[in-house]
Amino acid sequence: GDAPGPPRAGPGAPPAEPGTPAPDKYAKVVFHGETIHAHELIKRCHELHVLADKVKDQGVRYRLNLASLKTPQFSIRWPLQCDAMLLVGIYRYGFGNWEKIKDDKELNMNTKIFIREGDTLGAPDDKKLSRRAQTLLLKLSQEKSVTNKKSPSEKKPKHTKEKESQKKKVAAGPSKPKNQYRELLADYADVLAELKQLSSDTSEVLDKKVKIKKTKSCLIKLGEGIHGVADSSADSSKLEEKLWGYVQKSCRTAMDGAALQRLYLKLSSK
Repeated sequence: GDAPGPPRAGPGAPPAEPGTPAPDKYAKVVFHGETIHAHELIKRCHELHVLADKVKDQGVRYRLNLASLKTPQFSIRWPLQCDAMLLVGIYRYGFGNWEKIKDDKELNMNTKIFIREGDTLGAPDDKKLSRRAQTLLLKLSQEKSVTNKKSPSEKKPKHTKEKESQKKKVAAGPSKPKNQYRELLADYADVLAELKQLSSDTSEVLDKKVKIKKTKSCLIKLGEGIHGVADSSADSSKLEEKLWGYVQKSCRTAMDGAALQRLYLKLSSK
């Protein structure tokens, strides 16, 4: 008789022998010496394409503004700016090239990545960085999908329209900029009041170290708020400069707006 053929596959196939591994339904490819699922490669290419659209024209000025993004549980401080610079680094050097990202002085991530002996203890290693990067890329892709699904004629809530209109007026140069900036930073009125009090306090009642700590805390809160407000502006960097100028005038700080912004960027990178 004929020799038995290979086992049949499909609905009429006999049950597999116990202990036989289930067939892999995804095609695999070898990419740079590593075997990976083809669908994962396609997914990653799509995510990197979305990332490129976000950061290619902004570089280190890129700011992240993702809804419901949770702060990672790292042993070091990891503000939103670190997420943004991690994404810029991935755009520049590719996913997984953490050493090049760490060594890029413009990204200022040298103390935020642990890949070799002598690096900052508690900083995320390659596995943690991979997980964080995957989360960020997925969030960007999901945000892109939601944006594409929205109808151009879809009406926006009234308060959203008003907020966008307000930001456009500020970017174009409103007739009363001080009032406009105060409205944009209305959620941070308490922080502005505290910074103003700290700036005008010449008494020695408050310990100098405590005063410095409180001032730094105010600048970090205001800086993160300014990033969030300016992110949707056509010229976010220009609006950020104007808002920092407003902070200086409102709080009467010894430093000018540009110096306050530089100090915030330095504090947020630590």
